[in-house]
Parts: sequence; structure tokens; C-alpha cells
Amino acid sequence: MKFKIDVKSIKYLETPRGVSFTAALYQGQITVGTVYNLGDGGETSIRVVSTYKQSQLKQAAKDAGYEDLEFYLDSLMNEAEGVIDIDIDALMKEHSK
Repeated sequence: MKFKIDVKSIKYLETPRGVSFTAALYQGQITVGTVYNLGDGGETSIRVVSTYKQSQLKQAAKDAGYEDLEFYLDSLMNEAEGVIDIDIDALMKEHSK
């Protein structure tokens, strides 16, 4: 089961403590739910469409190598935003040569 966030569906709002966002989560062309973060330092969460279960998303997270659904949702946001994960340790080793 492959899920994605379409960058066109992401909406941002500046808050006193950071930036909040909402984004539609898709499985193929079907909207599965809304991924959101309140921008107050809290977790990234999801509201699922009634035909989907949180357990399906948790299983997709595990299948993708994530133990935690929040980290999986964050990775989907990073992918949609074009954010690249950097291995800091490898980068430090490379620059210390």
C-alpha cells in the first residue's frame, strides 16, 4: 500500500510557535485523510477518511521501515516538499578528511 502527499494540497499557516500545516494524504487518486501539524511543537497527526483505518496506515509505515506513524507522515511531507534527508555523521566524516 503506497501513500503520498500531493504538494498542491499542502497549506501552511504561521503560528506564534512555528508553522502549522495541513495536507491531503492519497493512496493513488483516492483521498485517504488529512495530515496536519498545529505548529506548536507537537506531533504530526492524521484524520482518516471513514473507509480507512489507522491500522492500515500504521502497517504502511512499518512496510516503509518506520516504527512510528508520525515519522512516516513526516517523511511523506518531506518527500512532497522536496526535502532531502542528510546523514550528518557521513557528512562530518567526509569533511574531516
